[in-house]
Formats: sequence, structure tokens, C-alpha cells
Amino acid sequence: MASSALQSPLGTITITEEAGVITRLDWRALPGDPSDLTVEAAHQLRAYFAGKLSQFDLPLHWGTGINEQVRRAMAAIPLGETRTYGDLARALHAPPKPSARPAASIRSRSSFPAIASLAPTAWAGFRPMAALKPRSGS
Repeated sequence: MASSALQSPLGTITITEEAGVITRLDWRALPGDPSDLTVEAAHQLRAYFAGKLSQFDLPLHWGTGINEQVRRAMAAIPLGETRTYGDLARALHAPPKPSARPAASIRSRSSFPAIASLAPTAWAGFRPMAALKPRSGS
């Protein structure tokens, strides 16, 4: 497991890689040795925070099952737009009432707390995460 930490406007972020994919971002410094991938991810994040990048080109570990479905649905939200958890449930073709809470729970446990995406080429990359909010708008 390799990792790189960087200072951002949001505080310290540690990027972790396993088996050639980004597996998580943490909002604190964690010990670890960098890899080419974590160094590149840190470089791309710095460029994003500097306003020079809006589409990342990095491989992510999406998880499996419903976790993967929710994370990919979150990634499909256009940059700068918001959706409710009910909207997310509908995007997964599930009834909103039983599915909104699990979607919110999966979002809160996401390994990519503020960023994730699916690149146009289908497998690589991520972009800044659009916002998800409760139906009340709070």
C-alpha cells in the first residue's frame, strides 16, 4: 500500500493506492511511502485546487455491488449541480423512500469523500464530486 499526502485549501489529504488503483482519500496525514500513482494524484489535485484542472485521469477502486452503483451514480452528477438522495435512488431505478437512506449511508462511507468520477473513456479518472443533499435542502 502506497500513499502521498498533500496540503490543500481543505486541509491535509492523504491519497492511498493499492494494486494500481486509488483506494481512498483521507482528510489527515497518514504514514506511507509514495508511488508514481499517488504522486500523480497529488499533482492533479494541486492543479485542481489551483483552478487549472477539472477532469482527473486516475484509476479508482469503485467497490462492488450497491456501493459501486451508488458511487458511479454520484460520479454521473454534473460538476456544480446538486441532487437529493431520492434523485440518486431514482437514478439507480430504485424506489426513493427505501433507497435514499442506504444511498446516503454509502455516500457517508465513501472512500473518496469529496471527489469521484467516471471518465468519458469509461474506466479511468475522476473529477470533483457534485453535491448530494437531503430533500429538505439543508
